[in-house]
Amino acid sequence: MEASKTDILEFIPKMEASRENLVDELIYESRVQTGRSVKEKEPARLHQITAELANVQMAIAALREEADRRR
Repeated sequence: MEASKTDILEFIPKMEASRENLVDELIYESRVQTGRSVKEKEPARLHQITAELANVQMAIAALREEADRRR
């Protein structure tokens, strides 16, 4: 079953909330790692959060495009 335009528009705020949470997590993790020594830093964690953030942002853009297409 295909989602309606209304379904898509209702889902976008949930994705935006997820994006905001990832941004907060990225800021927090960056601050935590700033205080760590070089040996204790976990760049892979920052890369993972950044990749998740990029995926969410692309999904939001795709949802908006799909909603516009259905107008």
